[in-house]
Amino acid sequence: MALPPGLVSRSVALALYLAGYAALALLPVPHAVAALGAVAGSWAIGRLVGHSVVLLVGIGWATAHFSGGAGGASGMHQWIMATFCLDADSAWNAMVFLRKGMHFFGYGLLAQGARTLASRLALPWPVVLGLLWCLAHAALDEARQAGTMGRTGTAWDVVLNLSGAAFVMAVAELASMGRRPDQTS
Repeated sequence: MALPPGLVSRSVALALYLAGYAALALLPVPHAVAALGAVAGSWAIGRLVGHSVVLLVGIGWATAHFSGGAGGASGMHQWIMATFCLDADSAWNAMVFLRKGMHFFGYGLLAQGARTLASRLALPWPVVLGLLWCLAHAALDEARQAGTMGRTGTAWDVVLNLSGAAFVMAVAELASMGRRPDQTS
């Protein structure tokens, strides 16, 4: 159950989000602490502005944490080789496919969460705001990767992330069309 809207301002919720994002992006936080912080912070912010924002905050904070050295590919590559008994090249290809898929759908969920929140807060142009929220996170993610040893940041990953955002928001819109009572056939 969300608190009354007049009790806590949107700026407080945004400040909490940005503080958590900055802490996870700038501090060497272990994975378990980052996950716990993301869950607790998401729940707290969800109490302020509604629980639909929990997914949005969790993905945003996870992006901040894993865009640095914590999100490198070597651990996943080794795990795929050991788990599926694949040679190094096959495991690398599988890992790239998996990581790009996670980016595509993860940023799609991030954009859809922002779009949903913008709609619930009656903000103008929720689709544009969803895409801009995705773009901001994707650009920061890639810029941080470009400055981290052992990581690369590319504009193509930003394009992939925005493609995922557009795809997920389009699917959500198409899925909601059948549930609208005011729609004419």
